[in-house]
Amino acid sequence: MDDDKISLVSFTNKPDFDINQWFKSDFYPDYEMSLIELCCYYGAVSCFKFLWQELGAKITLKCLNYSFLGGNPDIMNKCLKKCQPNEECMSYAIISHNIDFFTFLLNEYSSINVDLSDFATYQNILAFFAYLDKTQDINNCFVLSPLFFIPSLVEYFVSHGVDTNAKNSEGNTALHNACNLVNKQTFEILISNHADINATDNNGNSVLHYATLNNNIERIRFLVSQGISINIRNKFGDTPLHLCAKKSLRSIDTAKFLLSCGADINAQNNEGEAPIHHSSNYNEKEFVDLLLLNGANINARNKNGNSALHSALYKKCSETAVFLISKGININSKNNLGETPLHIAALSNELKIVKFLLTKGANIKDLDNEGRSVLHFTAMRGNICVCKYFISLNFDKNIKDYNGRTPIHYATKSGSTDLLEYLLSIGSDIEAKDNTGKTALRLAADRYNTSLVNLLILHGADVNTKDINGVTPLIYSAKYCKTKIVEILIQNGANIEAKDNKGKTALRLAADRHATSLVNLLISYGADVNTKDINGVTPLIYSAKYCKTEIVEILIQNGANIEAKDETGKTALQYAQNNRSQEIIRLLLANGANDYNFKLWVKKGFLCRLS
Repeated sequence: MDDDKISLVSFTNKPDFDINQWFKSDFYPDYEMSLIELCCYYGAVSCFKFLWQELGAKITLKCLNYSFLGGNPDIMNKCLKKCQPNEECMSYAIISHNIDFFTFLLNEYSSINVDLSDFATYQNILAFFAYLDKTQDINNCFVLSPLFFIPSLVEYFVSHGVDTNAKNSEGNTALHNACNLVNKQTFEILISNHADINATDNNGNSVLHYATLNNNIERIRFLVSQGISINIRNKFGDTPLHLCAKKSLRSIDTAKFLLSCGADINAQNNEGEAPIHHSSNYNEKEFVDLLLLNGANINARNKNGNSALHSALYKKCSETAVFLISKGININSKNNLGETPLHIAALSNELKIVKFLLTKGANIKDLDNEGRSVLHFTAMRGNICVCKYFISLNFDKNIKDYNGRTPIHYATKSGSTDLLEYLLSIGSDIEAKDNTGKTALRLAADRYNTSLVNLLILHGADVNTKDINGVTPLIYSAKYCKTKIVEILIQNGANIEAKDNKGKTALRLAADRHATSLVNLLISYGADVNTKDINGVTPLIYSAKYCKTEIVEILIQNGANIEAKDETGKTALQYAQNNRSQEIIRLLLANGANDYNFKLWVKKGFLCRLS
């Protein structure tokens, strides 16, 4: 900031100094910045030169970008020799209000896109005029002109015959932008020069939508007087009243005026949402009350079947939820997934709302379309407080959904050690199986969660439980190379020779995956290298057939039977010969494999090539 080279030099002489260190702060354009980038940002040329010349700091594209903010020409020139300027440089040149920097980029790098909104955002009218003079982009500049808050500027364009209904790339007209202004003079100039009040942008937003977003009641009054529909919709189906509801209390006066003009209070957008759905996303019951007093359907449902109460609970807006309940909303309304407000409250861990809903008649036994209870929903998110409350009401801790899953299954999937430990402490069935035969331990292994696996084993979970396909936690973990889980299971008594319904063991599946370290681990724990599946295939035969050279070598070194045959009578060597896997053929022959096809292979000349 002070370009204090002397202090910087002394700082760099410290033993722990790192030229590549990053400074992190929300006060800069980027959260992380290097030392040399900070020099560019502050225009600290002496420090910049020291870091670059003496310490070899790398000049990055960020350095060039920041040099347009820092405003030091020497730094900028050096950075330009290393990097090509981009759109960010152009934006920073506009932000800096340095007309020389901006015109330099505009003239020398004309291919760089200029974001015209930057002119208005940072009120750089000099750069705006320079751009207009250079490009003669009259229509886009005219559309932007109201945002400089200079009515005479708009008049200038109009007096030179500009199309008052010209649109920019986003479909905005000058009239759209004039709705952002408090001063009505610009708006009146455009209207008097035939600006179209029915013009819409690319999202279908009308001038009335813009006036509503800016809470400009005077503009709304004028537009309505000119015949624009108070219920005009954008391409998302939102009316101006929908936009008010999204802003809630910030737009309550605008909403009152729209309603006085006949706004449809129950209009539904493309998602089936009425204004009451939007307003329920905030803890501002006054807006909801306004809608209800003016005839809003309190039980309106969107396309997903959610009521305003569902919406409030999804957003954890407890005050609004309580207010809606006090106004008589259907407390047991189900959405398209069969979820009631109580399900959502349980999912959101809102204990106070859960209790309130139950006192007001919420049905604790309601199930969603998958047969899931409110206890299942608490377990999904690991919500221990709400879960304890339901259990205190004598809720069945082992209740199953239509897929056969109990709360303990969902607690395991959520990864919540605390909730799982609680459920186990109250006697939840640790061996409960879902419809596919999976227990909580199997799900913990599936998710590679060592903490949960250890916890379940500590509480006595059967490490050899099988699903409907005969897959044990060990077999599954080996199949998907979950080495840590494999080791935990073996150390806790998992049957290393257990087979699934296809006769495959953990070793066979590890070999299938070419997991050399896992194969070695299983063998070190005594896995049978000659185990056969239902087709008589050993790990060696499979590995030779699919050219897994490293696995073949490990298996041979650990006593695999080279002459083992599968149901078709083929050996590992025969599969290797069929695939012309030269390395595997060499390995097998070198370890005494009997070549049943020796003459055939000599005749073909293949063995000569092997030598």
